[in-house]
Amino acid sequence: MLSRVSEVFYSLQGEGRRVGHPSVFVRFFGCNFRCPGFGLPLGQESTEPDEIAKNKDKYHSYSELPLAKTGCDSYPSWHPSFKEFSPEVDEDQLVMTILDTLNGVKTENVDLVFTGGEPLLPRTQKFIVSLFQKHSDKLKFNLVSFETNGSQSPSKELIDEIQKTNKLLFSISPKLRCSGVPRDKAIKLSVLEELSKNDSYLKFVVSNIEDLDEINNIIKDVDIKEVYIMPEGGIEDRYNSNLRKTALIALAKGFILSPRLHVTIFGNTWGT
Repeated sequence: MLSRVSEVFYSLQGEGRRVGHPSVFVRFFGCNFRCPGFGLPLGQESTEPDEIAKNKDKYHSYSELPLAKTGCDSYPSWHPSFKEFSPEVDEDQLVMTILDTLNGVKTENVDLVFTGGEPLLPRTQKFIVSLFQKHSDKLKFNLVSFETNGSQSPSKELIDEIQKTNKLLFSISPKLRCSGVPRDKAIKLSVLEELSKNDSYLKFVVSNIEDLDEINNIIKDVDIKEVYIMPEGGIEDRYNSNLRKTALIALAKGFILSPRLHVTIFGNTWGT
């Protein structure tokens, strides 16, 4: 079986419950959302990915693409113009890449993080099931986690296959209105309930205090009590300008503040 993979890299987890933990990230290509609203006033949409795509001949690899100041900060992992920068790999190729990326670090000391894009798209789930069926002996990590937008249900087969050899965690980031994704598409309470049956937590990107009403309307209907809020901003200047504001909101409302550690350390470049 084949799947498109945008990046495989070894870094520190920058967000949520596992912040600071050594992790190998597998970023799959493909997402059901575009999140064009981040970094812009409510109702406006970023055109940066499309503008970059107009000049795609200037770039020869995923890592050469510029960061976006507005909209989704991982746009190359879903924009069709950059699909060719995410090669198709089979299970054997991916497991070799994961182990090579660790450069001798023992897997049991590291988290394996599936991200995207959206790693719970049905075809990607099937690929991950096949990956573990073929290579579970090589994929015994400290923890396996999924960074998901909370709109896609995990299959029983996926959960069962991973839990044969690993602890499993879902880091769920439902998209608020500030993302530009319509509420009826972004918030699937039935999916969030399915995810809540597993070890999981919620993580929201916040741009202002008005987002708190939206968060409260979501969490009152979901049985997940561990809730993080995180400053909006995929580039260092914008992130830093929102960090203190978000910290004060966390204190006032009793939520957990999540940093974006990779932005602070690496400036959120590709492969970090």
